[in-house]
Amino acid sequence: MKTIHLVILMTATIELGYSQTDSGFENLMKIYHEQFDSNHITEAIDLLEKALYKYPDRHYEINKELAIAYGHVGGFEKSFEIWNNGFEKGFYYCIIPQWDIYKPFNNIDGFEEIYKKDREIREKAIQNTSIKSEIIKPDNYDSKKDYPLLIVLHGGGSSNETSMKYWNSSILSENYIVAFLQSYLTYDMNSYGWSWDRPRTKEEMVKTFKEIIDNYSIDTTKVIIGGMSAGGYVALRTSIHNLFSNIGFIVVCPDLRWGHPVSKDIISTKNKIKGYIISGDNDMCLESIENWTHILDESKMDYRLKKVSGMGHEYPTEFYNEIEIALKFINEE
Repeated sequence: MKTIHLVILMTATIELGYSQTDSGFENLMKIYHEQFDSNHITEAIDLLEKALYKYPDRHYEINKELAIAYGHVGGFEKSFEIWNNGFEKGFYYCIIPQWDIYKPFNNIDGFEEIYKKDREIREKAIQNTSIKSEIIKPDNYDSKKDYPLLIVLHGGGSSNETSMKYWNSSILSENYIVAFLQSYLTYDMNSYGWSWDRPRTKEEMVKTFKEIIDNYSIDTTKVIIGGMSAGGYVALRTSIHNLFSNIGFIVVCPDLRWGHPVSKDIISTKNKIKGYIISGDNDMCLESIENWTHILDESKMDYRLKKVSGMGHEYPTEFYNEIEIALKFINEE
């Protein structure tokens, strides 16, 4: 197999340390989803109703799930009440009628108006949002020294906050500037997605990259791009199309199911790029990933594909170890 070197950086710049999250709320939502997925929806609703009192600063997230859950037990009026109250505050929820979770609503009077209003507010938000980059500098950062750059793209329906929980390791802390890129393509109030086919995506990525280069001490010969799921797909396309002249990429479960094929001729011109791909044998995207790697083989690119036993569409445990293995591989002469 061959390797692809990919590194990417993003801006709209905020400097910070790795974020801390509310583990109590995360655990509660995990329990909720387990109850919902096992069709214990009444219990799931009761759990969230109580959570409204315990987590007053999380009402948006809780109500988003409550609106869906009520619909699955026939409580459509309650669902509509939650959504309409949110619309009055400028909230939107990424209500997609084709998605399975919204199937109970599809023949209900008034639902068409609901999802059209949601789409209207969301489209306005997208117009007023831009790529945002959060920058983490290495320990003992010296502005007189140039550092390699790792650009990280979150998965679809995710955000920088989630990416920052996973993309960290001792090598990154000591030697890399890490730029977490959050898309302008907002899904709901807290999550974002990617679309390579929108010209705006490439335009804003290039603009952000230039801003980062101008404001930080970057070794532009050592740029790598990483991403998860939809972010992994965009990281691959960015590398293949040479947006940042990156030397390599690190992608986790890249979602290639809907992507346009990349020709062997295009890849062959970038065969000095090295890449590290991680997927699980239960990953819904594995088949499309393996089909794409056949093109890499034909193009004689240098890459590694690691399939993790028992893993689905998710980050592997101890991902920090995989980051360090991938960085070592990409930087080998």
